Amino acid sequence: MAFRNNTCITPEIISEANPAICNGQTFTLMTAPSAGANFIWKENGVVEVKNSADPFYDASPAANATYTVTAETEGGLCTIV
Repeated sequence: MAFRNNTCITPEIISEANPAICNGQTFTLMTAPSAGANFIWKENGVVEVKNSADPFYDASPAANATYTVTAETEGGLCTIV
C-alpha cells in the first residue's frame, strides 16, 4: 500500500528581508525544498512569475515589489509573504 503526502506545506522565504536591489540586478529568493511540492511565486500578489518544483526565484524587479510564494501539494495551497 502506498501512502501519499496530503500535508499542507507552509513555505518560508529564507532570503534577506527587504534587500536593496538596484535596477538591472537580480536577487535570488529561496524557500526550503519539499518533495512533491510545486512553488508558485508572485510579484505584488498578482503577477505569477514562476510556477515550478524549483524552490527558488531569481527576482529582478523594475520598481519596488513584494513577492509571495505558495506551495502546492496534494494537501492544497499554503502561502507566505
